[in-house]
Amino acid sequence: MGFSEGFKKNIREVYGADGESWLKNLPQQLKELASQWDFELEQVHPYLTYGFVGFIKFSSGKEAVLKMSPPLGPLSREVEWLKIHSGIAPEVFLYSTEYSALAMERLQPGYTVKRLVIEGQDELATRTLARAIRQLNRKNTASVLLFQPLSQLSAAYKELEGRLDKYLVDKAKGLFKELTAPGGEEVLLHGDLHHDNVLQSEDAWKVIDPHGYIGDPVFEVGPLFYNPNDYPHLMDPLEKVLDRRLGVLAEELPFDRQRMHAWAYCMTLLSAAWSGEEQRPLPAREIEIARVLNKMM
Repeated sequence: MGFSEGFKKNIREVYGADGESWLKNLPQQLKELASQWDFELEQVHPYLTYGFVGFIKFSSGKEAVLKMSPPLGPLSREVEWLKIHSGIAPEVFLYSTEYSALAMERLQPGYTVKRLVIEGQDELATRTLARAIRQLNRKNTASVLLFQPLSQLSAAYKELEGRLDKYLVDKAKGLFKELTAPGGEEVLLHGDLHHDNVLQSEDAWKVIDPHGYIGDPVFEVGPLFYNPNDYPHLMDPLEKVLDRRLGVLAEELPFDRQRMHAWAYCMTLLSAAWSGEEQRPLPAREIEIARVLNKMM
């Protein structure tokens, strides 16, 4: 079974020697798991990034999504998050700590909210994501031991130092510190709620691929502003798009508009910092979005 060089590079960079060993053993582990769980692997997801994803069919005829990751990966947190958010997220069928594998409900037809953007319905896409955030915020829970606090993410900003205007970086760091200050409301967050992570399931929408953090519920709007990445589908100027999204979110959510704007700016530069790790080039589009958001403040 062949995997793309990009996928293998990601695994090696994140997991080192453990990742290399996992890649080598993955085909055999798939065979063993297929025998144990009694399924056939029908298709490997065409865009693997930091874990294996495939579409399987059990001998009963039930279809599912199979996810596997190196043993030290985030799969245990994902399983816990999905179970907490049952009804809003795909159902978990099976989970193996031995194989670090998860079989869960395959959503049909499975179109993402990104499709609405491509069809020229950016406002509807934003409202759909806002309603998903409302549903998730109702699921506040004390079962949070697996999940890290948002405040720990700020260390990534160091990747931008000396590579981007000092004013922009310092502003993001200062705002992030204010937004994560102790004493505010804290909930269990998805952490990466963008257009490709909300899928149509019959006549409803469900949420996939959580990162799982604990913190300010307003944080959840951040990824809506630097996604989807293919902004050419959006015919309006960038500032107009971002302002419209802020306006829609202010209508749909019980959040302060300025606080949403601040999180949008902080998260856009945080995403740029993650992309620029290991001295990789900073993503030009996210830097552009951050500059526009800063100008709009």
